[in-house]
Amino acid sequence: GGEAARRYAQGQGVDPVGGAEALISRTLARVLKVPCAHAPANLVAMEADPGVGTKVAAEELGFSFLPCVLANLHRAPAIV
Repeated sequence: GGEAARRYAQGQGVDPVGGAEALISRTLARVLKVPCAHAPANLVAMEADPGVGTKVAAEELGFSFLPCVLANLHRAPAIV
């Protein structure tokens, strides 16, 4: 919650939980030597916020953040 989450929902900031998720994905990719991506899922339907920014609209309407992952997976760094 808090200010970081509010800014993210308005398309003005970064995902406040995304940093930890990215570190986990990066560690798994490094250790297992396979590409890895993450997409958290909401287990409970939440009411959509009509004022949400366009940057996060697909995430707001769905149960997961998978649309964002799939839209940007081509930008993932290569495993070295």
